[in-house]
Amino acid sequence: GLVLTANAVNAYNSFAETNKVKPVAFNDNDVKINEKGFTVTLPSASVLRLSLVCADQ
Repeated sequence: GLVLTANAVNAYNSFAETNKVKPVAFNDNDVKINEKGFTVTLPSASVLRLSLVCADQ
């Protein structure tokens, strides 16, 4: 998957600088699942849309 990230939380793209905010690779190693829940590790100043699907018990 992809995560949208930048060097600063107030960064934005413009016609002059089109690549300040950009998608970078997000892989399954960034998600840890255990019996209590899960942890997702993200780069600073990033946004991720995360979809969760419940498995049948």
